[in-house]
Amino acid sequence: MQKLQRIQNSVARAITKTRKHDHIKPVLQKLHWLPVEQRIAFKTGLLVYKTLQSGQPEYLKSMLNHPKHRHSTRFADSLLNVPRTNTETGKRAFSVSGPKIWNSLPLAVRSSNSLGSFRSRLKTHLFKLAFPP
Repeated sequence: MQKLQRIQNSVARAITKTRKHDHIKPVLQKLHWLPVEQRIAFKTGLLVYKTLQSGQPEYLKSMLNHPKHRHSTRFADSLLNVPRTNTETGKRAFSVSGPKIWNSLPLAVRSSNSLGSFRSRLKTHLFKLAFPP
């Protein structure tokens, strides 16, 4: 992931004609680009939202399971089960990373009623995490 971040930083510097030794965060912020880690979370979160909304494709839907509670909980309908894994490769699998990213989102983001509003809220949320005020 560090290599991808370095490539993104180089492209941002080339576009803005920023010197190599200047800080990159203000440059990425000015371009309104998410750092690579948040960009991956954005794409994964978007894929989870689309899958939950449409139920398609079936192979991804089967990886996103809601917890089964004996009693009603306030967030039972919006949170997903995160399978346990002991390997780094397993942690990167969609079946683990998708629910983990989804569950980390604020309810206001998860409960968006359209793809456009979800996309906007998700990017704003991740942008605030990457570039705190």
